[in-house]
Amino acid sequence: MVDKKVYQQAFEEALKDPDVKSNETDNADEQIRAAMIRYMEKQNEEVRLKEIGDYIRERTLAEDELLPKSFKEAKADRAALEEAQERERVEREMRNYFEKKEEAIRLKRIQLYIKEQAAKEDSGK
Repeated sequence: MVDKKVYQQAFEEALKDPDVKSNETDNADEQIRAAMIRYMEKQNEEVRLKEIGDYIRERTLAEDELLPKSFKEAKADRAALEEAQERERVEREMRNYFEKKEEAIRLKRIQLYIKEQAAKEDSGK
């Protein structure tokens, strides 16, 4: 019996195969199977077609179960990111508003000070 790690390595190598990568359909099992066989033959491993097929099916089922969960997680992550970005945008706007407000207050104080000083000088003449 071939070690499961050999199937795993063969599968991972198969995913790098140009024939597998170029398959744009939902089912690349035949290309994966062929690439796994080539890899295992290069490694002088025993080739058992049924076990290779079972391994591919097992991986496909695992991916089919993980995809919806991963999609939901990605969707939630995206929503959280959008919410954080919106919060940051609002905070920036608030900071800008208050900075401008403070500038206006400082400017008004400066103008009042200048007016007071000018009035003092005028009254002192």
